[in-house]
Amino acid sequence: MCMHSKNIDSFLDTLAEMDEQELDRLQDALDQRRSELKKKQSTVLERREYRNGLLQLEGRAYQRKKDGRLMQR
Repeated sequence: MCMHSKNIDSFLDTLAEMDEQELDRLQDALDQRRSELKKKQSTVLERREYRNGLLQLEGRAYQRKKDGRLMQR
């Protein structure tokens, strides 16, 4: 079992003991983290060496003005 799984399991055990105020703080922290992840603008899909440098293919995220949806191309 990897360390990451042990940490998650331990956290989930602690979760059962949290009161409402602690759960609200946790929810706020989760919402904040999710919004940070959504702000990520690009992801490298492929990278290869070319002459004296690198070429990379990126997936770019943008928000549509029409409806505000987050799209990727």
